Amino acid sequence: MNWVLDADISRFFDEISHKRLVAVLRQRVNDGRLLSLIAKWLKAGVVEEDGRRTYPRSGTPQGGVIFPLLANIFLHEVVDIFVHGWRKTEAKGEVYIIRFADDLVMAFESEDDARRLLEELDRRLESYGLSINREKTRLIRFGRQGGETFDFLGFTHIAGRDRQGRYLVKRKTARKRLNRSLKAIHQWCRTHRHRPVREQYEELSRKLIGHYNYYGIRGNFKALQKFFFRVWLSWGRALSRRGQIARWSRIKRLLRDIFVLPRPKITHTEGWLRVNPGDLLGRAGCGNAARPVL
Repeated sequence: MNWVLDADISRFFDEISHKRLVAVLRQRVNDGRLLSLIAKWLKAGVVEEDGRRTYPRSGTPQGGVIFPLLANIFLHEVVDIFVHGWRKTEAKGEVYIIRFADDLVMAFESEDDARRLLEELDRRLESYGLSINREKTRLIRFGRQGGETFDFLGFTHIAGRDRQGRYLVKRKTARKRLNRSLKAIHQWCRTHRHRPVREQYEELSRKLIGHYNYYGIRGNFKALQKFFFRVWLSWGRALSRRGQIARWSRIKRLLRDIFVLPRPKITHTEGWLRVNPGDLLGRAGCGNAARPVL
């Protein structure tokens, strides 16, 4: 691959049409009672923070239990099947698609394929009441010859090489995600510093382990170390403000000897993406779908 299309669907969860969503579901679901229940979910309304209940005629609340599944079924029909058919009949080179809910990236061998598919996909989405966000969508050079970086699912992807000089895709924690997580931890430490230290320790330990379980891939250890140190520092500063007699030296001994936070570790040793990506996703001409059938 030589080009990556980092595409963004504009306001997907706000603009998705209830009528078109139900029409797509009817292609898979024959049970009228289940379709009636889904229709009631769509019409149930949303309770706002101030207690008001609104009844939008389009869109789905992202926090709803069933809506991520419905959105995935909808986009499988609108995007995945369309891209798979297009790359089998129209593409001049290799085409790959990776989608997670409404976040998607596509990789291309040819720049011309990328630009043509973007226009076709935009028209396809418009027929379903959606559109491509042109401001957030970009086509970048990416591959064995280097190029720009792009963010996807919380990681920054970099075209690099391993120690033997072989091409691989490196990934590290995206800066925005890292800063957002650190800001949330800092605010949590300030808000809960009055709680027993043991309870704070157990909760922060769970937060760190959860972070390592997602971002702990090979090549991302420095970002994990940075996250650990900033969490440790935020907690120590919050504890030092519990009283006027708290000393920083005593706080450091407490965190070093008694309440020792989990250290960074790599939890996904297979984290390097060695390319050929066709071995992972299936090539355009092999007859495999862009994504497995749901």
